[in-house]
Amino acid sequence: MSKSKTLLLTVSTICILIGSVLLFFQFKNLNLRRASADSGFDSSWDSGGSDSSWDSGGSSSWDSGSSWDSGGSSSGGGGDLLGGLIFLTLLIVGCTIFGIIYVSMPHQPARSAPSVHHFVIPKKEISLDEISLLEKYGLTVGSLYNAAYDAYVIIQKAWAENNIDLAKEYLSDTLYNQYKSQLIGLIAKKQRNAMYDFNAVDCALKYLEEKDDTLSITLYLRVTCYDYLVSTTSNAVLRGNKNKLNDYTYRLGFIVSKEDKMLTNCPNCNSKLKGRGASVKCEFCGSVINRKPARIVLERKEMIDQR
Repeated sequence: MSKSKTLLLTVSTICILIGSVLLFFQFKNLNLRRASADSGFDSSWDSGGSDSSWDSGGSSSWDSGSSWDSGGSSSGGGGDLLGGLIFLTLLIVGCTIFGIIYVSMPHQPARSAPSVHHFVIPKKEISLDEISLLEKYGLTVGSLYNAAYDAYVIIQKAWAENNIDLAKEYLSDTLYNQYKSQLIGLIAKKQRNAMYDFNAVDCALKYLEEKDDTLSITLYLRVTCYDYLVSTTSNAVLRGNKNKLNDYTYRLGFIVSKEDKMLTNCPNCNSKLKGRGASVKCEFCGSVINRKPARIVLERKEMIDQR
């Protein structure tokens, strides 16, 4: 604030204080009849009744014998009224100056809500060593992403049906027992977590590690779906919004054991099979081999973003 505005603000404040104090004492000394402290419609202000102080008859303080009479000392009343007007003027001037300064002062704009920064899945270059490691377990980068998404959907659908046994083969023992315990609680409350219309938005590999003939995989998966809690008796929505399409990003940990890897050699001639499809023809013996992709098992699941 500038020095001139500070000075004017100080003067206006002093005017308000002095005007308020002097105006209070000025009216306190006036010889006016006091009203009741009630609502203002006290009976003493009623125009009826012979004992009213507003009656033209009787010994009223407004009659010609009072100190307000022209024959008495009238200078005090006039001075009191003039003083009251002066002090009232000071009060009004002070308030006006204060208001002008306040309006002209710059004010801080209201703070807006902080913006939400959503997690962006980082992209990494898949190295040749990682590609070779995946191939050792019968996987490619693309088949890994598809298998991870399929496993996620199977698990979530089993959860939504209150029957996690439908996805038992895709869960580690620890995670299966955890989900089983949680579903027992939901079933006892006659509730169900409705989840459907899954759609993969993005997927990216974080890292790979092989240990004791087991491949550990960590990847990011972003999906959209409907997700809310309902009553199994009335189908009423208990929590969430059935019309909202949720957007989730997870950090998922999978394992692939050597026994579960995709078949890479012909079972008839032991020649290496070429191609990554579910059905492949051996180039050496001509056998058509139907094979299943490597079974990946979810052992860790962490939601890291929701929008």
